[in-house]
Amino acid sequence: MGNNIFRKGLVFTIIGLIIGTGFLPNIGGNTINKNKKFQIFDKNRKSSLNIDLWSTFKSYTVEADEKDNAIHELIKCETINFTIIALPDVQNYNEFYPNIGLNQTKWIVNKSEQYNIVYVCNEGDLVNNPSVITQYINADASFSVILNSLLPFTLIPGNHDTYDGLVNYNNFFPPQRFDGKPYYGGHYGATYVNNYVLFNASGLSFIAIGLEYNPSFNVLNWADGILKSYSNRRAIVVEHCILDVDGSWQEKGKTIYNTLKDNSNLFLILCGHIHGESRRIETYNGNTVNILLADYQSYSNGGNGYLRIMEFCPSTNEIRVKTYSPYLNQYETDANSQFNLSYNMMPTNNPPNKPIINGIKTGTPGISYDYKFTSSDPDTDDVSYYIDWDDGITTDWTAFQASGTSYSENHIWNSKGILIIKAKARDINGAERDWATLKVSMPKTYSCNPILQLFMKMLERFPFFKKILNPIL
Repeated sequence: MGNNIFRKGLVFTIIGLIIGTGFLPNIGGNTINKNKKFQIFDKNRKSSLNIDLWSTFKSYTVEADEKDNAIHELIKCETINFTIIALPDVQNYNEFYPNIGLNQTKWIVNKSEQYNIVYVCNEGDLVNNPSVITQYINADASFSVILNSLLPFTLIPGNHDTYDGLVNYNNFFPPQRFDGKPYYGGHYGATYVNNYVLFNASGLSFIAIGLEYNPSFNVLNWADGILKSYSNRRAIVVEHCILDVDGSWQEKGKTIYNTLKDNSNLFLILCGHIHGESRRIETYNGNTVNILLADYQSYSNGGNGYLRIMEFCPSTNEIRVKTYSPYLNQYETDANSQFNLSYNMMPTNNPPNKPIINGIKTGTPGISYDYKFTSSDPDTDDVSYYIDWDDGITTDWTAFQASGTSYSENHIWNSKGILIIKAKARDINGAERDWATLKVSMPKTYSCNPILQLFMKMLERFPFFKKILNPIL
């Protein structure tokens, strides 16, 4: 399908499917790289939309008005669905039925394009007895299928894996096996036991943190810090033991949630350990977190190959959860195995940070001083600045410029005393942050050329000429 822009008043629609190459056909005479953002303006170049084409999409429609020169409402974002796969406790496969475990991971890789699989996680317990090396050899053979595919992947130990002090877990899965992979974020301490990955899908950014069985408070504080460092990414946490089969908390599970719940980007927690299925919904400060338990090891053949398929549907803001066995080619469709979760996937826009104001703090009236204003935008959107010089003069919203670059302007005060420079930043989508301030002191007494003072007072009546002449006066 081709890519076209249709405009009726201030309603814009982009229709297309981006596949294969990294470039779109010409839009307005310009070739657009799908990894970049571009802007659509109305005919007066006042209202605009900043669109991220990182991922494939079907259509993107917005409605704008010109109030405050900003886009006000995103009407529709119909993006391609994507899938996350969870592999519950696999220890029985790696002890008794290695072909079933291998069948699972091969199916995931083989179906990765068909299902648009963007992330895979294991929910702990790789083996039954970590001292029996053949069990880890089987686990390694199975998980290597995913590791060699470059699908973003989280691996965590369960309680069975700790029985030898995690010696063989660390021998088979050291950090070096993950270092250098494009999705790998890092780990806690010297081992891969606690780790995190970063991935993107349909224009949304995610972080997934994998935690060891029964993590310490130091580990939980590390995880909390990682979530806060990546607060602009939607967050998933995977830990072996969180819920009981009736949906009540395991003791450590409640501690994990309570430690991390103040992170508003956290929306999903996955776990295994307890045989069966259950789920729980928690809300804190208006943020909803879904906690899902899945563990099929008590089924025939060590679990019959069942795994969890979570299909994210941005156009309907829901996650469709299914339980499927590639080994049996069969779904479980009871209410605990197949259900939908509500989750808002509309694009979010974070306001830029408060500007940093740099310049002199003590000066003399009648002299021109240079000030720099710098703001970074969490979404790397371009920013504009509004400045109040506290003498009746303001600088209206400046032209947009790259996030993190400084805007410079000279100013002359002709009054004595204490003045407060105020500045705020706005991104290309209209989001603003609160005022930043800088106190500037002018001496109570000063000498200034009276002719220059008279000239400056005259210029107050003609701001346009004052702005032009300020740098040379």
